[in-house]
Amino acid sequence: CPVDTDKDGVLDGDDKCRLIPGLAMFNGCPDTDGDSIQDSEDDCPNEKGLAQFKGCPDRDGDNVADNKDACPDVPGLPVFDGCPDTDKDGIPDNKDKCPSKAGTAEGEGCPDSDSDGVFDHLDRCPTKPGTVELKGCPEIKKEVQDAIKKAAKGIFFETGKDVIKAASFKNLDDLAKILNEYPESKVDIQGH
Repeated sequence: CPVDTDKDGVLDGDDKCRLIPGLAMFNGCPDTDGDSIQDSEDDCPNEKGLAQFKGCPDRDGDNVADNKDACPDVPGLPVFDGCPDTDKDGIPDNKDKCPSKAGTAEGEGCPDSDSDGVFDHLDRCPTKPGTVELKGCPEIKKEVQDAIKKAAKGIFFETGKDVIKAASFKNLDDLAKILNEYPESKVDIQGH
């Protein structure tokens, strides 16, 4: 008496997966995701995929299967595991700190636009040559530093309040002019 243990329409004698319901075209073995690739040969048995990718999908259509694609939602290049290289500098966008500006591997994909030895993503002043010690910003001259100190020392608050006294407004204007000319400088004004 012929038996069909898993009730899939394939008799146990012909069923290669007799304890799991499957399809006759696969000798009784399943195709869970319905992509016409039986589960035992499907690298992605729960996601509908393509035969060329052993049953895995390629959502972004870049010819890199999603299970091997580091950027599965953005078309990229096989050489970069499916990630793009927007600026064409040889560093894929997912590892490039400046993906829209061509740079170097040493600069993590960023250039050193002002040639001061500090790559743009670390450079606080990427358009002005500076020093490594000042994170790419130029050194502020002593007389400018003195002018900042002088203006800052002339800023006073109302006693017990966070209100700046009107007598301080000229010094604030002087300080603002200096800071506009040297935007890389930082000033901290506190009242106690």
